[in-house]
Amino acid sequence: MGEARLQYLADIDAVPWLAAEGLQLLALARECAGGVASSAFSTRTYLEWAMAILNENGPYPTVLYLHTSVHEDSDIAAKAARNIVIGRIQAGYVPSSMRRRGFWKVVKPLLGASAGAIRLDLTGELVSAFVVFGAPEDC
Repeated sequence: MGEARLQYLADIDAVPWLAAEGLQLLALARECAGGVASSAFSTRTYLEWAMAILNENGPYPTVLYLHTSVHEDSDIAAKAARNIVIGRIQAGYVPSSMRRRGFWKVVKPLLGASAGAIRLDLTGELVSAFVVFGAPEDC
């Protein structure tokens, strides 16, 4: 499985969970951890792939951090959703799931750019892949 391993004090009565992405870490989590926390920027395609690995031997505990923007006015919700993604790109927070799922060509040149520059190239497809947004009844 490579060089990945868990280190923790043996006398601690706690079951560790991992925030894991990628084949090796998911396999390690399934073997050694009590569950997996997935990134808020995980796409549906990535989660389906990861869950197939984690659930290989039966149901496996998972949690997903999920960015949401809900407002009665769906335009306000959409603007806030774009700002979530813009902030993450400005900060350079681009998880591997974003890279692997086809958005890297759009995102890479925008890393660290101004909000205005990012906004010009930000696609609705990218925003909706990583943020659930809209009016309450739509979310």
